[in-house]
Amino acid sequence: GETLNFECTLNKPYEDIVWLKNGEPITEDAHVKFTADGPRLKLTIKDAQPEDHTGTFSVRVKGVESDQVPVTVTKKVPK
Repeated sequence: GETLNFECTLNKPYEDIVWLKNGEPITEDAHVKFTADGPRLKLTIKDAQPEDHTGTFSVRVKGVESDQVPVTVTKKVPK
């Protein structure tokens, strides 16, 4: 799978940050990592899998949700 990166920059750093997939909070695991550098937020998904990482991603900060980004992960077809 590919590595997916989602980044956004807030007007200032916040602590109440929740990353969402299909409107549901997601947690860090072997594939998913959250980083924050001041107001810059980043969600990284390594080795993205179609069944696990296809969906609509967004970030919620202090109860306000960002624009939603639809993502479709497909398997590479060998040539």
